[in-house]
Order: sequence, then structure tokens, then C-alpha cells
Amino acid sequence: MKSSNIATQNDLKLRILQLKAEQNQAAENLKESFEDMKDILRPANLAKNAFSDLFQDKQIQQDLTQLGLTFGSNMLISYLFGKNKNFKRFVGSSLVEQFTTNFIQNNIPLIMDYFELLIAKGQAAVAEDENDQELSETDRYAQYAQ
Repeated sequence: MKSSNIATQNDLKLRILQLKAEQNQAAENLKESFEDMKDILRPANLAKNAFSDLFQDKQIQQDLTQLGLTFGSNMLISYLFGKNKNFKRFVGSSLVEQFTTNFIQNNIPLIMDYFELLIAKGQAAVAEDENDQELSETDRYAQYAQ
């Protein structure tokens, strides 16, 4: 606690105003901290932060990408070739399934690079749209100002 020399009633009033301003600032900081804490502790944000840390590992990314692509290709092959309809289709779908699985396993780094490129292009397009929207809002405000 600061010791201050309060000699007059005006000094006292000034000090009271300063303390009230400090109290208001501290209350505002506390509210902001509470809102930040509440936002951090939301289940969606907890899960997002946990998984984002987990998915930064390249090996996990490769494994999950390979798993998803293999599962998707197997489902598509089953749908297109009708695995259980007759023997020819079963053999054909098994061959295509084996080929696609091997292709995915051998080319997973290239596939992941392609996905990252697509994501980067998508993010750039979204950023460009946001900039265009901000400009149009600014133009609207400029029109109202005139």
C-alpha cells in the first residue's frame, strides 16, 4: 500500500478518485480474466486444443490419413463392384482394394502434401473473401458518412 501525504480535502478527494479508478480497472481485468478462463474451459475448446496438439505429430497425421483413405476407398470399391454379388466381382474388388491400399501406403507423404496445399488455398480464399467483405462494409460506412 502506498503511503501518500494527504494534506488537504482536495488531496483526499483526488486520492479517493484514484483508488476508485484503480478498483474499476482491477474489476475490469478480473472480468476479462474470468471470460478468458471460461472460454478456455469450454469443452469444445478443450477438445480442440488437445487434438490440435496431438495432430501436430506427422506420423499420427500420416496414419490417420492412410486409415481414412483406405476406409473410404474400401467403401467405394464395395459399392461400385458389389463385393458380395458374385465371384468375379469379389475377385475384382479384392484386386482393386489391394491396389488402392498399396498405392495409399506408398504415397501417403505426397497425398498429405496435396491435402496441405488444398487447405492452404482454401484458407487464402477465405482470407481474401473476408478482406473483400471488410472493404465493402467500409464502403457502406463511407456512403452513410456522405
